[in-house]
Parts: sequence; structure tokens; C-alpha cells
Amino acid sequence: MVPKVLVLLGPTASGKTALGLLLAQALSAEIVSADSMLVYKGMDIGTAKPSPEERALVPHHLIDLLTPDQPYSAGAFQKDADKVIGELVQRGKVPLLLGGTHLYLKALVEGLVALPATDPALKAQLYERLAQTGVAPLYRELCALDPQGAAALHPQDSARVTRALEVRLSTGKSILSWQAEHGFGEQRYRPFYLAIHWEREELYQRIDRRTELMVQKGLVEETRGLLDQGYNPKLPSLQSIGYGQAVEYLAGRLSHSGMTRLIQQKSRRYAKKQLTWAKSIPSLHWTEPGLPAPSLLDSLNRFFDRP
Repeated sequence: MVPKVLVLLGPTASGKTALGLLLAQALSAEIVSADSMLVYKGMDIGTAKPSPEERALVPHHLIDLLTPDQPYSAGAFQKDADKVIGELVQRGKVPLLLGGTHLYLKALVEGLVALPATDPALKAQLYERLAQTGVAPLYRELCALDPQGAAALHPQDSARVTRALEVRLSTGKSILSWQAEHGFGEQRYRPFYLAIHWEREELYQRIDRRTELMVQKGLVEETRGLLDQGYNPKLPSLQSIGYGQAVEYLAGRLSHSGMTRLIQQKSRRYAKKQLTWAKSIPSLHWTEPGLPAPSLLDSLNRFFDRP
């Protein structure tokens, strides 16, 4: 039987953490983070990581696994999440997947495309280049070698850009042609997809307020601490939204207000992308902000065969 999972997704600043806690308590669930940035230790403010108090209320999994210089991928997430979900199902708990990294969720539920085996030495070389120079030179090289594959990726999506370049250099094929031939795997889980509905302007106001709060809480100081520990500012983790702009501010290339505005702008763009993906899911259930409606809890209890 395909295991059932609750997937609470949606854009940044939509209130997923708060609703996730309420649902977890109501359903006897445990939270499995599906956010590509929450795996990193010491990156708390800029990722809006659940607080120790929130994590004490409900068990959270797949948070604080790695140091900021260690790569993480959809394949690694799939493997880690499979293990956690298996344990939760055995204990009679509802697995509540919480996050906005849609590739991770898609890989977990539908399976990953079987990409070709590549040269480990090449992979290590590309990740070394990524750490030293950032993703921009790799993306330019991908544009020259595989324009269609590059056009399908965000220029700052370091993991996917690196993987696409790795496939092209190893096989001579575009990653798009490989995916078209093989597709994603068979459905691995039976999901109940849920997202919080906000009007766009309300959501953007929440993003702006959350950004200001992150800065007030010490985003710049947190970023400076990571750089002081010797982490390369070109690391993908330190080029993510929030940290990348704090790095630029610390280098004197952005003003404090310019940093805040740029984080807000990039966060709104990312939220728009997340919403577009959410709306593409035919079986998605929408809920209003605030306490979960009794009708939603009834639907979830029926889905998970709860009394």
C-alpha cells in the first residue's frame, strides 16, 4: 500500500509553520521539513527556521543536518525523508511535509528521473568551482553548451545548474532530452496537498514585514558570523535569498536599506514562483489563514482513516 502523507506547501511568509504546528497537534503528526535551506546549521534567522519552542511542541525532522559548505540535493532529501516517513508510519504518526522547495516534494512523491551515471571526479570539480566562484560562471557555461537546458533553469539555482552541466559534460546530452526520455518515476506516496490562501498584495505585505523582522533580529550579524567561521561567501547556501544580500552589504556593495529592499524583491519573486507551482497541482486543497476549519480537519481525518 502506498503510504499517505500530508503536504503543506505554499509561498514564503504564508504562515506554513504556524498552521503546521496546529495540524500536527490535531492529527498526531510529526513535521518533516521539505525546505532546502533548513538543513543547514547556524542559518536560523535568514531561513525563518522554527524556534526551539516551536520544535519542542511538535517533533521536527530534517533540520540542522549539515554545515553550510555541504551540498544537499533532491536525491539526498528523498533518501532522508523516506527513512523518516517509514519510521513515522510504523509508529502510527501522520507524516506532515512542510516546505516550499517544490523539486524536493516532487521528487519525494513522484520519484526522481533516473539521470545518467557521471564521473565522480567531474562532479567534485564542478562543486569546487561552485564553492570558489559561485553559480554565475557555471550558468554561463551551461548556456553555451546547452541553451535550452539553461533556459529551463533559474540562473541562481545552483544545484540544478551544476547537475545539468554535469550531465551535459559527461554524456553530451541535454538534461532536458534525458528527462523527456525517462520522465519521473511512479507515484511513491499518496499526498493530501494543502496550501494557505492569501490575496497577492496581502502576501507581499507579509513578506516585506518578515524581511524587516529578519533584519532586526540579526540577519547581518548571523551572516557575518558565518563568514568569520571561514565559509566562502560564494557557497550556494550563502548566495540564497537573504544571505546573498547580507554578504553584499557586508562587502560594501549594498546600502542597508538597499539590502532590505532587494531581499523583499527577491522573496516576492520566489513566492510568485511557488504559487505558480502550487496552482498547477489539480488535487490541491486551499485553506484560509488562521485556525484550521472543522471541515478541513474532518477531511484530513477521513483521508488518514482517523476516528
